[in-house]
Amino acid sequence: MKKLTVLFFLCFFLPWNLFSQSSGFIDSLGVFQWQYHRSVFKNALEKNSAIVTIVFINGANHTAISYRQEAASSFLHWIEKDGGETDKDGFVETITVKLEPNEAIVWRYTVKNKTIENDGSINVEKSAILIMNDKFQVKKEKFLDQKVN
Repeated sequence: MKKLTVLFFLCFFLPWNLFSQSSGFIDSLGVFQWQYHRSVFKNALEKNSAIVTIVFINGANHTAISYRQEAASSFLHWIEKDGGETDKDGFVETITVKLEPNEAIVWRYTVKNKTIENDGSINVEKSAILIMNDKFQVKKEKFLDQKVN
């Protein structure tokens, strides 16, 4: 129920200043493998930070996913991890989880820049999600730097 509420919120109540990216994969036999949605918007409670939300829906097979967020000029704080294990490698924050078939997760974190921009914007540095199937094949989806006003 919590995941449905988050999906409903993402679809209908997010502010206009929203950056999002979605992708999915259906194999050649027409079997659903996975789908994700990543959105970034300004935090209404703390104007000098942004919230990043990632919803990942697994398909018919076991999948392992890892999300990597650069944080050279910002601070990250995890709000919701849904069973993921977090780590830090230099200036890259990571979260990793293994998913059962048809399992869905929600990850949320705040980004706060180390220096305040004159225009009040927040820079969300580049990141990537790595999706590994049960045959150890990895697909990498990249997210470029985003400036949230």
